[in-house]
Amino acid sequence: MVTWLLVVLIAAGVAAGAVFAIRFLKDRRARQIDSNEHDTAVALWEFSRTIKARMAEIKSGKAAVLDFATISMPRGPGYKLSLELTFAGFSIWAVPRRYGKTGKLSFYVGNTVSVRALDRGGDRAEPEDPEYA
Repeated sequence: MVTWLLVVLIAAGVAAGAVFAIRFLKDRRARQIDSNEHDTAVALWEFSRTIKARMAEIKSGKAAVLDFATISMPRGPGYKLSLELTFAGFSIWAVPRRYGKTGKLSFYVGNTVSVRALDRGGDRAEPEDPEYA
């Protein structure tokens, strides 16, 4: 009888430990995703300001081209970033490298230098998405 009680108590302890570990890991992943999203939004905002300033220099005649030797794409932790330049301006996108594991929000920044974000399941964000806060 005492042996069975001991087995039941050990099993209950192992189960409680497993539940705690799973919850801890989920909370840690959620904090990491929040951190990745925030860091990526800040990096996109700063990069978009640089691109906008350099494009203004081209339009005003102070520069002839964008010199990518002095401009480099930022690294969004857990995100893939892309830049599109057109005659009318620029667009920057960031999508999670592994949706749900490294991030959930997709980001867009355009000529207005306003960071837009929405959970699009790993697809690109759009200019109409809400502003990231």
